Amino acid sequence: MPENPGQTIAILDDDPSVREALVSLLNANGFTTESFSDASTFLNCSCLEKFACLVLDLRLQGMGGLELQRHLAAEGRRVSIIFITAHGTPENREQALHAGATDFLSKPFSEDALLRAVRRGLEKAQNFSKASRAKQKKAMKKIPLTFHTTQIEDVKVFFRQAGNPNSPAILLLHGFPTSSHMFRDLIPRLADEYHIVAPDLPGFGNTAAPAREKFRYTFDNLARIIGDFVEAIGLNRFAIYVFDYGAPTGFRLALAKPERIAAIISQNGNAYLEGFSDAWTVWQNYWKHPTAENREACRESLSPRVIREIQYLHGADAERVSPDGYTLDIAYMARPGAEEIQLDLILDYQSNPEMYPAFQKFFRERQLPTLAVWGKNDLHFLPAGAEAYRRDNANAKVVFYDTGHFALETHSAEIGDEIRDFLKTVFVRDESKSLTPKRSKRK
Repeated sequence: MPENPGQTIAILDDDPSVREALVSLLNANGFTTESFSDASTFLNCSCLEKFACLVLDLRLQGMGGLELQRHLAAEGRRVSIIFITAHGTPENREQALHAGATDFLSKPFSEDALLRAVRRGLEKAQNFSKASRAKQKKAMKKIPLTFHTTQIEDVKVFFRQAGNPNSPAILLLHGFPTSSHMFRDLIPRLADEYHIVAPDLPGFGNTAAPAREKFRYTFDNLARIIGDFVEAIGLNRFAIYVFDYGAPTGFRLALAKPERIAAIISQNGNAYLEGFSDAWTVWQNYWKHPTAENREACRESLSPRVIREIQYLHGADAERVSPDGYTLDIAYMARPGAEEIQLDLILDYQSNPEMYPAFQKFFRERQLPTLAVWGKNDLHFLPAGAEAYRRDNANAKVVFYDTGHFALETHSAEIGDEIRDFLKTVFVRDESKSLTPKRSKRK
């Protein structure tokens, strides 16, 4: 019977004879293995989650062992690593172990030494798994989720709310083409410790959308309504989670009321020019030449095919993406007048890059705790946009996930755990400030 049921060991070494010998030894002792000649081949494996332990050569062609260790940590992957090397030094040994490696074996090493290290590594991996399950169980306690509306000018803002109103608050701001429904899996993972508020932006979801003749659909106006909404429900100070359109909306809110913002969590929420991919060409043409023809060209972005295949499924494991999200978004987009509202916002999106210098100045001057959690396969917002947060705040933490634009569809548990760990220090440091919202009358 296998010694490690359900746990696979990855072997990375660029020497075929070493790989063959390690596979033979571990298989003979009841372990399940797969071998790789380089880090790139390993990272392109379709199911990295199955690897509980990694036997990793320090020197590989291309990405080296230590670099791969850092890459996996940045993606939030908790895997037990055993380094093997003929080129070890006290410095790289200390670096590997300090970063969490289970062991550091110098070649030649005995078979017993490797087997002991592997067993320790698998035990450590089991502890990772137990800790993660315990954390998720705690986070998934039954906390009532309630639904409200509140009137802000001519806009009836719909919002989801969960958690104790006296707890530290998190404002969740969704993006295009979705609504606060995108947070359905994240909210239960945070609501036991935090007061969660997730509104639908004007023109999205269940927020009543005024006619275009009565309300100009611009990002300035989205931010103004959300700013007044925050004031109306009494959020005095809070962390903001911004995604896609939520980023320029939330960052405008931060500029207007900087004292309210305790921390920034950006999930594929761009604030840097280097975050744009080449997929923006059609929209950029509309910005430069706002003709009826260019407006019509942008309408394809609102189609069911693009919402499903590009927004949700591109770069993601399709089997992990529930159809609920994109089916609801497609239905919302089919409502009378919805496309014209979205085309107005597409045209006004050009105002957001113009404000990037002001956003970046805010990041530099305020130095707020910042976490960027990013689907690295996003077709529109590149990983460079996440890394750029470190340029203005060296302490910003950046974590990549092997998924697409809607990272919560596939990685809500991992992102929820990352947010909980991040906010523990934020609100301990912030506890002297008022976090208790005042009561407000809601319908």
